[in-house]
Amino acid sequence: MTKKVMSLASLALSVMLLVACSSNQTQKATTKESLQVEQSWLTEPSTPNHEDVRMKFEQIKLGEEANDFKGGSNLDELTALFGQPSKHETKEAGENVTVDVYTWNFDQVELSVQQFENSAISRSISNFNFVREERVTLDDYKSLTEGMSFDQAVEKLGRPDVMAQVVSTGKSSIQAIWSSGLKKGGNVNSANIELIFEQGGLVKKNQNGLG
Repeated sequence: MTKKVMSLASLALSVMLLVACSSNQTQKATTKESLQVEQSWLTEPSTPNHEDVRMKFEQIKLGEEANDFKGGSNLDELTALFGQPSKHETKEAGENVTVDVYTWNFDQVELSVQQFENSAISRSISNFNFVREERVTLDDYKSLTEGMSFDQAVEKLGRPDVMAQVVSTGKSSIQAIWSSGLKKGGNVNSANIELIFEQGGLVKKNQNGLG
């Protein structure tokens, strides 16, 4: 049987990240290849932040290329975590390959999972902010070095507020953004850290507003 090939570009994740702050500026940032982020700076929402959904998001498993993308969370497991999806569609993900895309909405929070043959191969969560003490400093950001793992970054910064992760043929990527728990500099009203990981290592970092 011909090996199915899924490209990262075909598994593009367009994630709208709504980060709470007191201004209405809009900032756009484009990451490598298919992981694209639009950051909209909005006033803090009055709706629940759904931290329970964010923590359940951590339980989503992704399949591995070495196992033909098997072993990721199946639809029954996802439904047990989040209930019935709000939306389902199929999309092309390479030659003769399609994936199922499931979306859940919890007020402003949106969660999306792509599956190949009932095995999750990507996950993303957007429009979420933790409520936590501002402790991460500019020095903490500077200590993040190229090649460090996602888990090592989480040890330093805590869990990211929003993130997208995808596995495909020959590549794996994580894009994560921290917008809460950050010590701001000067008269800045908001701050964020954006990290990009490929093949398990940090390849790009950016920050705004840290003090």
